[in-house]
Amino acid sequence: MASNVSTPPDTFVTSDVCAHGKPDPEPYAKGAELSKADISKCIVVEDAPPGVLSGKRAGARVLGSVSYTHLTLPTNREV
Repeated sequence: MASNVSTPPDTFVTSDVCAHGKPDPEPYAKGAELSKADISKCIVVEDAPPGVLSGKRAGARVLGSVSYTHLTLPTNREV
């Protein structure tokens, strides 16, 4: 099911509600939980290797973007 991405989300996850930051899966798992979403049906868009690992470890599908500040993404062996 597609979401209306023009509407801001109702839930935001910050370091205030997570004991562990990225690359731990907690931030994305907590976001899915608070949104009442099935993490396996979520898509994470990330531009940093720790975020890619966090999303994958949480069980989401991940779209990783590489910019000049992050020249490499983790390999499957690192996930």
